[in-house]
Amino acid sequence: MDDSKKLADEITNYLNAFGDKSTVFNAAMSTEHRTLQQNFTRLVLGWIEHVASDEYRHDGRNEASHNTCKQLIEGFRAIQEKEGYTDETLNFMSKPAGHLGHV
Repeated sequence: MDDSKKLADEITNYLNAFGDKSTVFNAAMSTEHRTLQQNFTRLVLGWIEHVASDEYRHDGRNEASHNTCKQLIEGFRAIQEKEGYTDETLNFMSKPAGHLGHV
């Protein structure tokens, strides 16, 4: 099993309980190295982009996630359009994960 699958399993095991664990997790993540926090943010933004895509498989159980992520990406795209981006550049600049630099 590769590392990505192991991590996904670990995350789903953590989430497979009642209650919102985001506050505790966010506090813990906030203590990590700033570069790692940025890499994690890039990972989360990439997930949002993936869930917003038409290729993402969804049904009634995760439809709200798909719709919310789609709205987030549409809002980000609207901001990029106001900045003057068009065509292929707009498509490239409409991916939030790409806005975070690599350190």
